[in-house]
Amino acid sequence: MLPNTSAEGANVVAREICDGIASLKLPHARSSIGPYVTLSCGSATAIPSAQESPDTLILRADSALYQAKTQGKNRICYASSNSESSPIFM
Repeated sequence: MLPNTSAEGANVVAREICDGIASLKLPHARSSIGPYVTLSCGSATAIPSAQESPDTLILRADSALYQAKTQGKNRICYASSNSESSPIFM
């Protein structure tokens, strides 16, 4: 949870975390994708309202995470307020 953070700000934080994990070069011997551990992230943003519960925001972020994983791992996806997810590449 990142209060008062835009989608772009959440992406910056996610990218910093992903890059930090990648820089550790932790061996991932069983991976068919690459030799090191990587991280996929899913993010979502919302302006609090009575019409949308916090659970909805969490479900959207979770959906974006699973989309990131299925698109090849080591990436970030963002779920917009209309429940569609899109990859973010940097």
